[in-house]
Amino acid sequence: MHLSGFARRSALLVTFALLPILTGCGSNPFNPPIDPGGDGHVPGDTPVNDSPQNLMIRFEKSYEFQDLPTYSKLLTSDFRYTFSLASDPTLVDRYPNWGLDDEVESTKHLFEGFTNSSGDPVSAASRIDMTLTGVQYGSDFTHADSASHYQKVVVTSVDMTIEVPGVPEPTTYRISARHEFYIVRGDAAVLDEGQEARTDRWYIRKWDDLSTNTAAVSRLASINGQAMKMSPATWGAVKDSFFR
Repeated sequence: MHLSGFARRSALLVTFALLPILTGCGSNPFNPPIDPGGDGHVPGDTPVNDSPQNLMIRFEKSYEFQDLPTYSKLLTSDFRYTFSLASDPTLVDRYPNWGLDDEVESTKHLFEGFTNSSGDPVSAASRIDMTLTGVQYGSDFTHADSASHYQKVVVTSVDMTIEVPGVPEPTTYRISARHEFYIVRGDAAVLDEGQEARTDRWYIRKWDDLSTNTAAVSRLASINGQAMKMSPATWGAVKDSFFR
């Protein structure tokens, strides 16, 4: 069917009139804006855990954006976290078998807040910044015959700042220490329902905190003219603080 010049012009005018509605008041529907994350979810451009490298990126983003569902799905059902004997010997004795349920509970309290065993309310973290420095991927010596399914990730320095509102002043945890992660491909992982046992999925099965005793120094500091309480800066201490 052929349209007259008038009809074609009319159709174009209608299209241009509808374009702001179709494109969300001016945005490009063929190049939508990236979800910035926040409100408990990672940004939309965060890669899935389809490789060891992307697993660690998703791990970092899930912590920074305090996305508990995403974080918990990166851990195997037989997950274990080991505290550092050098910096937290008391916690090593207290938690010899820190598993998935402990990890999820402690992280939930950090992300969402809770009431501790003393009956005191503890606020959720208001800000979490994380940088993984010197990340190295290699073979897992406990599964040396299966490098395609198991890998070890060495992070020379996990640098974190965690701010938690409090009275009379907020608490800031500053973490800088070596950590090692043992990861497994989905088709060899021990998983819960809802996790994907695929060859293009990777999960964290073990996490070793290798903090030294110098990481647990407590001090006072002034940040932007505001006094901040500095708490022992090991990840183990943070996990313990938000567990009990």
